[in-house]
Amino acid sequence: MKVNKENKYIACPLKRGQVNLLQIVEMQNELRERNRRNIANMRMAKDITMAVLILGVAVILFLAPRLGLLEHVSDGFRIVLGCLFALYGSFRLYRGIKRDY
Repeated sequence: MKVNKENKYIACPLKRGQVNLLQIVEMQNELRERNRRNIANMRMAKDITMAVLILGVAVILFLAPRLGLLEHVSDGFRIVLGCLFALYGSFRLYRGIKRDY
């Protein structure tokens, strides 16, 4: 065995097919990075899907009188609720597109 003073780790000769500690650490880092990217992609898909659904509810709330829906709900409440859904849906869409996780 040799002591490598530059990197401060012990280097030993490897047999064919063996892996040293640095290679194991690099593989773990690659796995963590791949997992982080997969999680970020799943969050992006979830945010965009939720945004589409929430914006769809906002459109339904705005168009309810023309569609003959929610006749028992007052217009003011329906418009305020539609605006809240539109704002929150826009925020979720922005977050999904920006991908700042």
